[in-house]
Amino acid sequence: MNEGTLENASSLEKTARRLTDDIQSMSNYRALYNEIQKLVASSIVNKGDFKNSLVAALKDNGLETEIRNTVFHWTRSRSSLHSRSVSHIQAADLGYLKKTQIQWERRIQKSLNSTCSELNIPLARIRSTIDRDELAEKWNELSTYDMDLSQYRPLYAPKDFLDVLFSIRDPSFKKQLDELNWDFSHIQISVKTLAQLRRMYSELSQGLPLLGINPDMPATEGFPNLEAERTHIGEKVLNSNHAPIAQEFLKRGSPRALRGRIWSLVLGSVIKDNV
Repeated sequence: MNEGTLENASSLEKTARRLTDDIQSMSNYRALYNEIQKLVASSIVNKGDFKNSLVAALKDNGLETEIRNTVFHWTRSRSSLHSRSVSHIQAADLGYLKKTQIQWERRIQKSLNSTCSELNIPLARIRSTIDRDELAEKWNELSTYDMDLSQYRPLYAPKDFLDVLFSIRDPSFKKQLDELNWDFSHIQISVKTLAQLRRMYSELSQGLPLLGINPDMPATEGFPNLEAERTHIGEKVLNSNHAPIAQEFLKRGSPRALRGRIWSLVLGSVIKDNV
């Protein structure tokens, strides 16, 4: 075995161990484990051909589907298995935003100190024991006190904050010659191009009918409408009890009558009746 094969085998072994450990902490593990134990102890499993007879018994009793769904839910919850390399994406320099934030906080602090000086209110004075006891005793009554707030003023006006937002400029932002002058377009944001969006959502560009956009679209196989067709297919998906198939089914829309059960199958959740 070469070095690459050994590395792949080691990575696969680590993933298998992590899968085993994580599944044991899942909510359905105990019930699934008990069902498999009962199946192993039954006469269906042949000790002479333990592996093949156990696999066949798991398929016949529907436990293989439960195991597959459990692994599917575990895979979906492990973002590390689906993470894509983003090394080619250059991290944005947010130094100018931090600088603006510091300047704004200093401005608020200066305004607060000025207000307290005018009202002769110290900011860092420790309350006396008598004041603390009185405050604790009348804590629930503070909201009913009739105080004169005419001398107090806001630390800043909304227009001041809006002006600060308008003044933010990304040093690396370059305006195109034919681009309109938008007030909040000075912060450069990396977005996908039209070609990238088409590749990303290629499944939506195949011209397949989607339930919810036009329920009166023509259906196949003699169904009166698209919703009736999707309901028929959805029932088959639920009977199969396969979470990956249910996820693919949802991409073209689900009828309301089946939506809760199908999402429950995809997410591995349990629908409980309201008490």
